[in-house]
Amino acid sequence: MPQLKKVRSAVAMAAMLVSASAVWATSPQGPTVSLDDTTTATAAAPAPTPPPPPPPLLSYGLEQIPTGNGSNLYQDMSNLNIVVSGFIEAGYTANFDHVAGTNNFGRIFDAENGNHIQLDQVDVSIAKAINFSDAGFRKRGWDIGGRVEVLYGMDADVIHSNGLDFYHGNSYYASGQNPYKPINQFDVDQAYVSLAMPLFDTGGVKVRLGKFVTPFGDETINPTTNPFYSHSFEFNYGIPLTHTGAVAYFSPNADWTFFGGAVLGWNQTFKATNNSPWGFLGGVNWTPQEAAFSGLTGTLNYYLGANDPNYPSSSYGDNKHYRSLTEVILAYTPPKATQWTFTSDSIWGYDGAGKTDYSAGGTPIGVSSTNWYAEEGVVSYTLNSYVTVNGRAEWYYDGNSFTVGGDLPAGTSGVSVNYGEFTIGATITPFPNSTWGKYLKLRPELREDVADKAVFQGGAAAGVSSGVGKKYQTTAAMDVIYSF
Repeated sequence: MPQLKKVRSAVAMAAMLVSASAVWATSPQGPTVSLDDTTTATAAAPAPTPPPPPPPLLSYGLEQIPTGNGSNLYQDMSNLNIVVSGFIEAGYTANFDHVAGTNNFGRIFDAENGNHIQLDQVDVSIAKAINFSDAGFRKRGWDIGGRVEVLYGMDADVIHSNGLDFYHGNSYYASGQNPYKPINQFDVDQAYVSLAMPLFDTGGVKVRLGKFVTPFGDETINPTTNPFYSHSFEFNYGIPLTHTGAVAYFSPNADWTFFGGAVLGWNQTFKATNNSPWGFLGGVNWTPQEAAFSGLTGTLNYYLGANDPNYPSSSYGDNKHYRSLTEVILAYTPPKATQWTFTSDSIWGYDGAGKTDYSAGGTPIGVSSTNWYAEEGVVSYTLNSYVTVNGRAEWYYDGNSFTVGGDLPAGTSGVSVNYGEFTIGATITPFPNSTWGKYLKLRPELREDVADKAVFQGGAAAGVSSGVGKKYQTTAAMDVIYSF
């Protein structure tokens, strides 16, 4: 029996050797002897990282300018958080309910005198932003930033601040082009410097000095941030466009920013409209980081100041009848449906001298207060990378026709008017995957304006001052924007 066991063991060992020989024979290189872990295959060489897409044209041009350190001007500026950017905008508005050659009533930026394509803006800016979350800023303990923005086009005519209106008169729309009043003009939209220091773990304090666009409004002068070509009544008439002064911003954390400061009223820069030109500008921005409020932002803006130079006559000096403006903006993008965005913008304006009182003989004898209100809602839905569909509805109350004025029937000057507008449109990016084409956007829209007084021009006998008009106005428009 012991001999039988030895025979069986020998046979088993022989079988194992035969199997090993078979493995060796079928392996192209034979077995590998190594101290490495051979259970993991050798990783292939990583594919080269593709170069980043080129920036817009203006920045691309800066990339082509070499600097002494082997880099280029664009990269050196980016390392300092300095950005140079620009855009061009041109548009056309067709009004189906007004007399040819007159303006689109209730519009400012798209008044379209002469029914022609207009160059709205050619805008160039250089800016250095301050990022409170930047590690370098928090380690250094301070930072300086700012912005200078200059634009050229028809929009410049309607955004000049008092003291920066470089052109004569405003007679073009009333009586034809004035050689001292060209259609396309220059304007210094913004010119300010910012100083900042970190505070607490993630917060900071920033002070802005100079001229800057207003925080009021869910729309902006810059068309690239707006869903529509045309502006709302609220943006055109209910709020200021720019301020000049000093404003401090305090952010204790990423959720809250509080700001307040002194500014030279509405759209004022170098010329005072009364003996005490300073007003207060302040507010709160809320960007909650909590999951329960994800996608929601809120803003409260407030202004208070003396802005009525025409009381009791054309002489300056009224510092008693104050103007105030309160605004609440809410925006929401559902976390589970990020293709939707909803925005609500509500304002309440008050002016202590917004209405002139007359005697029975028509002589001005004093002033009284007036108000204006607005509620605007905007909804946007992103279909795909090519198209975003937008809708806007608005109600605007102009107490005593103080802000809009208008083509009111004879004998009704100073009457209050309710306005409404309904606009549908789209933001189209026809070449979203193109290196240079992705910066092109088209914004067609269809808009209906309504009012409870016949303030819109219409019919062969209607005119700007005739008092004969319609209670509605239909327009179709489109602009083209190319960012560079």
